[in-house]
Amino acid sequence: MPLARVPAEDLVARYADLLAPDATVWAGIGWRPIVDEALSVLAGHPVVVTAVRDHGAGLRLGVQPRGAWTDEAYAVAGRVVDGARDRSRETCEACGAPGRPRVPGPGVRCDAHATER
Repeated sequence: MPLARVPAEDLVARYADLLAPDATVWAGIGWRPIVDEALSVLAGHPVVVTAVRDHGAGLRLGVQPRGAWTDEAYAVAGRVVDGARDRSRETCEACGAPGRPRVPGPGVRCDAHATER
């Protein structure tokens, strides 16, 4: 069974002012809480999100400044991007349960979803 993905239209509806019009959204539904938390924090800062996607064995958020980086926005973006990546490496992308990177394999999965792609 194919991995269910976070619906891009849901994120666009909720974070229209934060997501770039051409933002890439490609992440498993199990990471939805991580994505929502990250975007909620970023929404209060002068940034735009260009990507929310799986990358290697973790979640990658692409974040760019609106204009020039401020020290505060840069620091917050760094913490959010790193935190989301780190949490995703311990969270099954398919269901949100504790997981681990599967090498070789389909990314970060719990034992129940270890072979699903």
